[in-house]
Amino acid sequence: MIKRSSNLIVFLLTLIAGMLILNTANAWSFDMFSFFSKDKATATIVHASLDSKLTELTSPPFDSNQTESQTTSAIKAKVQGDALITLTKSDGYIETAQAAFICESSSPVALVNDQKNARFDVWELDSMHSLSPLRKVPTNQLSTASNNWINYSVVDLACLPQQQLLVAVNYYDPRSKIALYLYDVVSKQFSLFSEAESNAQNLDKYFEKKDLKSGESILLYYSETKRKSAEIYHNYFNNIVLFSDHYPQGIEVLKLSIDDGNIEQWQVVDKKLLLHTIDNRNNKDPKTFYWSLDLSKVLIN
Repeated sequence: MIKRSSNLIVFLLTLIAGMLILNTANAWSFDMFSFFSKDKATATIVHASLDSKLTELTSPPFDSNQTESQTTSAIKAKVQGDALITLTKSDGYIETAQAAFICESSSPVALVNDQKNARFDVWELDSMHSLSPLRKVPTNQLSTASNNWINYSVVDLACLPQQQLLVAVNYYDPRSKIALYLYDVVSKQFSLFSEAESNAQNLDKYFEKKDLKSGESILLYYSETKRKSAEIYHNYFNNIVLFSDHYPQGIEVLKLSIDDGNIEQWQVVDKKLLLHTIDNRNNKDPKTFYWSLDLSKVLIN
């Protein structure tokens, strides 16, 4: 009788422990069986407006003299003070909690992380020369759930056409997540652009932006990160988005599957998107690809 009761207790404890583990795994979006699951084929998607196909090339398409697109970044500054804050440009490392991001313009604004309140604010600046904060800008909430987030901060910023900013926000709900928001400087409103991930090979990299001679901007960001093995992760999609006067909210020209590689190098030349990609899920035998995609139908200028 005692032995039977002991077995029943062990069974119940095991069942309860299993349910707790499953609930925890679901709450933290953790796939316990990722070590044993096989990769599923994923498809690359080219936007229909391009009326074009991703074309594989037999040799590297890049030339050191190609200069049609260039990488630009926002200005990063260090936040000092509390009630009266000051911003100081710095090329060195700045803790996220003490960082501000600024786009250079005639009416500059800064997105300033508030270490005390574990949030960030938008500030109008006196000028790009002084970087003196004038007044805090009232804006809408990032999300109906943002009041329940443990904290959230700006981790990167890109300056886009039509006085828009692309803002990478790191928030905890309750685990760490990344979302990309568009901020309209004129309307002073945030809108969710996409949930995203950091680069699986460089966790401090959230996107990469290039400006074209024609005034358009083209952006690469990362999504659907999966664990391949212990401490080894891969972005299963690389997303290429074009921003222009014609597409102020952005048009995703390419959603590149890991089956066609993760982007190592990219450039826009003569209205063609050129890519060098690597699928290194099998690190003993990585696959290298070179691709071309015609963007002429969406590059208006």
